[in-house]
Amino acid sequence: MPIRSLSLYIPNSSLLMKEPLNSESIKQLCTDCGFCCSGVLFVDVRIQSKQELDRVTKCGIELEQHDEHNYVIQPCACLDDSNHCTVYEQRPEMCASFECGVLKHLAKGEWDISKCQATIHEAQGRVDAVTSTLMKLGNLDFDIPLFFRTEEVLSQPWDLNGPESILELRDKLYQQSAELSSYLETHFLSEEV
Repeated sequence: MPIRSLSLYIPNSSLLMKEPLNSESIKQLCTDCGFCCSGVLFVDVRIQSKQELDRVTKCGIELEQHDEHNYVIQPCACLDDSNHCTVYEQRPEMCASFECGVLKHLAKGEWDISKCQATIHEAQGRVDAVTSTLMKLGNLDFDIPLFFRTEEVLSQPWDLNGPESILELRDKLYQQSAELSSYLETHFLSEEV
């Protein structure tokens, strides 16, 4: 899975929400999903300005600094168990402006709510499969992005003399993560919506 930072997607204005989508069904799609905050789509969110930095730190959002920029590391600590942002009104600008492919299809009238829900459900099944395989391989660190968890397991040396079941699980994880990455890129991150 390629490393994805929300800061990499913002320069393309087609990914910015022109007007907020306010219907309850659209809000429900976001809380059904949560991928943009859970460490599934992105590994971090870049803070854009000093004012934003002040605002998010007052909310208690923990940041990491790299190359003189501040980042919220995913999964975001402000995402609760119901996929609600606990600092929604003070969330970073990139969080507020990001619109995934599912919402863009809905806004353009290309997909209805049931198609959006089915796409989210399919992606969640793929995420759950990768997570399950990671757990079987002993990776239980849910506090880092899914990509990093997968990379950590797959970067470990392969013991070709080890148990066949471990080799099969690692191969399965590789396939699952590649398929998940492709699905997310196509349905959630594609610029061609």
